[in-house]
Amino acid sequence: MPQFKGSELIEASRETVWGFLTDPNKVGNCAPGLKKLDVTDQDHFSVEVKVGLGFLRGTVKAKYETLEKNPPEKLTLRILGSGIGSQVDIKAMVGLKEVEQNKTQLDWVADVKLSGMLAGLGGRYINDAAYKNVSELFKCTREKLKGK
Repeated sequence: MPQFKGSELIEASRETVWGFLTDPNKVGNCAPGLKKLDVTDQDHFSVEVKVGLGFLRGTVKAKYETLEKNPPEKLTLRILGSGIGSQVDIKAMVGLKEVEQNKTQLDWVADVKLSGMLAGLGGRYINDAAYKNVSELFKCTREKLKGK
């Protein structure tokens, strides 16, 4: 099971970042390639995203569920997705630390299980694409919260 991790420095208070990440309407709109967002409640939402990985192109549907909240420090999510002949199961943990006044360090770790056509593309190719998409999500978060 591949694991991805990274960090982002966001120019906003930890409480502001927490509020953004736990609001499905806000964080959902940062999903790369977003075509559709359906919010069930504060802890459940689904998206349809347009993806392109090599010769595989199409729409992936994913359901997000909040598994654990420890405001404003830690958030654990589960993401189940399917499309283009593949399935993905992701467990992601996000940690927030205030490092300076109005600056928050966001650390994330994601354990990913793939099956189907995507799993056959090769580890390095999938790793690069997955890391890029998660990084784009948090880059969007950083840009929307800058200076708040």
